[in-house]
Amino acid sequence: LCQESKIQQVWMADDAAASEWSKSLKTLKECKMWVKAMTLIAALSPSASKLDCHYNNYKDVSDPTNLGIGNVSAAESWQESIEAARAAQSGAAPSGDDLQKATEAFEKVTKHLSNDAKFKKAANLFCQILGTHLTKETAQAAFEGVKAAVGSGERMRFPNTKNELTEVMKIAWEKRDILVNKQTEQWALLESWRLGTIVAKDLTTDDSFAFAKHAKEVLQELEKIPTTAENKIQWPSVEKAKGEGIFTCLTVMQSQYYRAWARAPVNMCFKVLTDPKKRAFFKDNNEKVSDLMAEMQKKNRDASKADSQGHYLSVGFQHGKMGW
Repeated sequence: LCQESKIQQVWMADDAAASEWSKSLKTLKECKMWVKAMTLIAALSPSASKLDCHYNNYKDVSDPTNLGIGNVSAAESWQESIEAARAAQSGAAPSGDDLQKATEAFEKVTKHLSNDAKFKKAANLFCQILGTHLTKETAQAAFEGVKAAVGSGERMRFPNTKNELTEVMKIAWEKRDILVNKQTEQWALLESWRLGTIVAKDLTTDDSFAFAKHAKEVLQELEKIPTTAENKIQWPSVEKAKGEGIFTCLTVMQSQYYRAWARAPVNMCFKVLTDPKKRAFFKDNNEKVSDLMAEMQKKNRDASKADSQGHYLSVGFQHGKMGW
């Protein structure tokens, strides 16, 4: 409640969208809602320096995330520094203790991101920390977490991991200017990972215009694939990541081929891969790319000419072509 710019009480109730932070004081203070509340209080109470706080947990649970957070305390009281929230709001650098804690939080969760059995819970917690604790000082530890989440790249396609990985990448991409420096290997890796997560997710759309727009991005990446040693990508890690990202997009596009308006954009992308030098770029996935092409050729033959022409001239496809 706010009365005459003086904060009297702040209540934060649990709900389905914010269930994680109710499990311990630690997870409460790492969630976006808490940070926003403290920032608002700092703005509404310009003269306040500290706020008396009391935390109650009404759930009978013990380390529910299996991430080593520890048992939930029934109740805790403390004084929250409003000055810290005010400094964060103004862009001032956090204290040494805060930096150390944030770095340790990133490092701790990163260890669990490489474990497939704990990936979902670890990824959800990592998203919270990435959204609230990323600074230039913690960027390296945060990037290592994103790298661990991506792993070898196959998680981009696994049904039980791709959604959580995409959420991690959405936050990482949104904060890319803090997370990595431009024209570096890390920036190039982030771009490649975005392709296999965010763009791949966007390609699942049932909107012809949106599909054409994202398919065009894949086409551009295919056309940029180097075919000579002189044009080789500078960093081997980026070459592998880009290959995984493009391959993931191709698998999604192939699954959309049953839609008449998707066939022209998909065919244009796969046509580029008729060049064996382009296919060689995918290395470990080279055979899988060839299998995709064979399947696409079969689907193309099976599609009747009359059906194709009728749909290609449809309003939906005409809108889709505008993206090219």
